[in-house]
Amino acid sequence: MGEDDVGIHSGRGPGRRRLRFRAPVSGRRLVMGSVLAVAAVGLAWVLTRPLGGGPWVPLTTGPNFYPIGQERPGLLVGQRAPDFIGSAGGVPVVLTDLDGNPIHLADFAGHPVWIVFWATWCVPCQQEIPDLRAEHELHAPDGLVIVAINRAEAADVVRAYAEAHGLEYLIGLDRTAAVMDTYAGWGLPTHYFVDADGIIRARFLGPMSRQQMDAHLATILEP
Repeated sequence: MGEDDVGIHSGRGPGRRRLRFRAPVSGRRLVMGSVLAVAAVGLAWVLTRPLGGGPWVPLTTGPNFYPIGQERPGLLVGQRAPDFIGSAGGVPVVLTDLDGNPIHLADFAGHPVWIVFWATWCVPCQQEIPDLRAEHELHAPDGLVIVAINRAEAADVVRAYAEAHGLEYLIGLDRTAAVMDTYAGWGLPTHYFVDADGIIRARFLGPMSRQQMDAHLATILEP
């Protein structure tokens, strides 16, 4: 008798009727289906697990996050932060400072790095700048490097804004938004907190309060 069949007999012998019906799903098929489902979940976990062993963090946005593109997962906690390089029309684009000098993440090897994507016209970005400036003044002696990557604005506009607001942390010019694309950004402000080994330890989408800044900095600063 096949394993998918259940037989009901009216007796023994060749002249007896044998009634048969097919069970909807056999026990073996249920077990196999469960095994395959578990395997699929396990494979998905392996393929999406961040580098560095950190936990996966669900995508959330803070109040007043300003979306400028289609939502996407972004870089994950536990991944190695990429260099400040993108591509525009197939041409490599490197982040530069206000004077046109290239900026590479490797320049800050051994230092905790706070990366924030922003723009002068972005009201949520403007709201957090006083606290960002205060955190830099407080933690620069501890080796903290802040790289504020401006999205697609002219150097003279950004320079004037930085001077007017007394910004002394490093400002990068992402003229074509190619570097922001490398970081899978889709709104402003976007924060990444990178430890001294180059691993992303925290992230935040949206303007941050001083308390939130302190909590996220704790993931990359030495106690």
